[in-house]
Amino acid sequence: MMLKSKKKVSFIYYEERAKLLTSLYKNLSLYYSEMANLLTHFEALTEQVFSNSDSVEIMYRNISIYRKQVDEEVLYARLYLNDDESNELMVFHQKLARISNGIVDIYFEHKNLREEYKDKEKNDSLQIMFMGEFSEVVKRNKVEQALDFLYEEGQENIESLKAVLKKTLVEN
Repeated sequence: MMLKSKKKVSFIYYEERAKLLTSLYKNLSLYYSEMANLLTHFEALTEQVFSNSDSVEIMYRNISIYRKQVDEEVLYARLYLNDDESNELMVFHQKLARISNGIVDIYFEHKNLREEYKDKEKNDSLQIMFMGEFSEVVKRNKVEQALDFLYEEGQENIESLKAVLKKTLVEN
């Protein structure tokens, strides 16, 4: 009877672990991708005005949702990872959080500037003023450095973490 109970507890443990790590894998990938997409979009806005405010809103909302999910899942995933893997996950998560905080600042400044220059599509001088002010916002929030991280070191980090999550999923 005791062996059957232990098997059931073990099954539940591995099932919950699998759900959590699978969800973290998916949400971390989507969170990362949406941040790169939105930062790329913001950077492009410094050179041309083509802003589709709906797409900015959707990407920003997605980032907010994924961040909340990833924050919680990272906390719980540490229970299933060894110390080195857990530390690797936390360091990467903290870097993404700093980038995400910058995105929040850029998003609200973009929203305010968009409102201030709401007639920019009709007036070339307003377009130039909008792009100039928004370029300063992008520089101040170090978008270029964030994109460099996401497309270089961050890409290596996320691939390494995905491999860790996959490995942990198949371990008994």
